[in-house]
Amino acid sequence: MLEQILETSRKMLALAEQDEWEQAEALQRQRQELIEKTFPLDDETAHSAQTATLLKQILSLDGQLRRLAESRRKEIGRALGKISQGRQATRAYRDTSRG
Repeated sequence: MLEQILETSRKMLALAEQDEWEQAEALQRQRQELIEKTFPLDDETAHSAQTATLLKQILSLDGQLRRLAESRRKEIGRALGKISQGRQATRAYRDTSRG
């Protein structure tokens, strides 16, 4: 199951890098289901070197996804700020042109 989580994480990152956030979000729901089915790990799996490697890779991909998401969130915030400024300028223009 960890391999499936890793592969899904890779796909999510690739989609995020292509700015395909809706598709990445859909995969996140699938990945969450896999995580819920996988954890907690049994003792043998939890202490495996391969498990440690897979978990490190998954966590690394998660970090990259979070950074991309944060960057995208900031971009959207800036765009919304510009829209708000444009609306304020339009209102100010209308208000002064009526007088």
